[in-house]
Amino acid sequence: MSREEIIEKLGPLYTVEPVGPEGGLDGYFYEDLGMAFAFYEDSETPDFIECYPRFKIRGVGIGSLFSEIMEALGNTEIIETWLENPDDKAFKIYYQLDEAIFIFVGFEEDGPVYSLHII
Repeated sequence: MSREEIIEKLGPLYTVEPVGPEGGLDGYFYEDLGMAFAFYEDSETPDFIECYPRFKIRGVGIGSLFSEIMEALGNTEIIETWLENPDDKAFKIYYQLDEAIFIFVGFEEDGPVYSLHII
């Protein structure tokens, strides 16, 4: 969906806040949904959707354990990775639901998720 289509569908009750790496994208934040649609300045379609604690998919989201997410969404591989530099160990799990990919990130293999993005 385009920026205009998102606003048309979800309404004008949003704020524009910096999101993404180093706040480099404009996030159209819908507090009631717990989501921000992240746009590069020159783009009309979002690069990703940043989710906040209010957002839940099948009852899980930020703060949920990977085991709880797998119980709700199905088993998947836990991938060990890092953020910004190799000393910042992290773990990710991915789910494709319809045309969206949900990326859950935590700092422990079965610790709470601290980040959820949809691409």
